[in-house]
Amino acid sequence: MPDLTLEYTQNVDGIDLQHCLVALNAALLSLGCYEESELRARATTLERFAVGVAAEQEERGFVHALLAVPTGVSEADQRRSAETLLQCLIASLRDKATGHVQVCVDVVERRSQSERAHLL
Repeated sequence: MPDLTLEYTQNVDGIDLQHCLVALNAALLSLGCYEESELRARATTLERFAVGVAAEQEERGFVHALLAVPTGVSEADQRRSAETLLQCLIASLRDKATGHVQVCVDVVERRSQSERAHLL
């Protein structure tokens, strides 16, 4: 199951988080390498953070998406996933973010043998 965790600094305002999470899931689904019912996304606000060391640090923020994919998702699909998520985030934030906001995406392959899940 692909797991998407979106972390964003509390000074990034104006995001409709529910809409953004659904849009990110839809973007991943459009790639054709994930099952719709297995896409999970969550968002966490970061209250304590630092971006650089400059005095205007308070005007800086970031949005970081971490997608953990199961073993077996090809490197090409991982790269496509990262680029798709990045473009979706940029589109979601473009007219809403104020100040200096960094947007980044990481995709990692989850190699854990201990994950268990069951759909009820």
